[in-house]
Amino acid sequence: MGVMPNTGGMIALVPRMPDVENLTVDHPEAESGDELHLTLTYLGDDVTEWDSGQRETVLAAARRAAATVGPIEARVMGHAVFNPDGHDDRDPCSVYLVGDSTEITPLREELSALADTEQHEPYLPHITAGFGVPHDAVRHTGPIVFDRLRVVLAEETVNIPLSRESNIEPPGDPNPDDTETKRKAASDAGERRYGAPIGTELGQARDAGPRKRRKPRGPGTSTRCW
Repeated sequence: MGVMPNTGGMIALVPRMPDVENLTVDHPEAESGDELHLTLTYLGDDVTEWDSGQRETVLAAARRAAATVGPIEARVMGHAVFNPDGHDDRDPCSVYLVGDSTEITPLREELSALADTEQHEPYLPHITAGFGVPHDAVRHTGPIVFDRLRVVLAEETVNIPLSRESNIEPPGDPNPDDTETKRKAASDAGERRYGAPIGTELGQARDAGPRKRRKPRGPGTSTRCW
């Protein structure tokens, strides 16, 4: 049986390539590297009837949001199995739990205005490693950087770089002077946006997340196990 087309929609964060390599699990049921993402906003089970105006509204809002945020630092802080008992007809899946970021919540809240679909409460930021992947196959923990927004509208997938100047250095040996310049620029930008420099405790905000039953998967599919 061939892969059925995706009909759903979402906006998600995508890890940069070195982190994708660390997160990809060597297991036949694992998500492929190009499917790994952290969902911010779920747009619905079926967006195939959206007209061009609706689609462009979402894409334009995502581009505006991406222009105000640089690459986002976070941390894979643990692992879990969602739905091990198959509750409510959901498939069990192994996930990476993501935390230690003050930027994921504000970005998600900004983009949630685009969704008229119920979001699952409470929000648990996670990256799905795979459906049917054993828990002990998911091992990676540590820092992670998200460098793109991904908008999925059925079979259309658009990746948008997070383009605000950031203090995050690419992998490799950084230039100390250049690092300090970028750190100051990012701190100043954070103060303009949030009223507090980057690195300041901004407080916790309410999150909401998606709920969706599993659908057949293919590249760019917005599958959900929780």
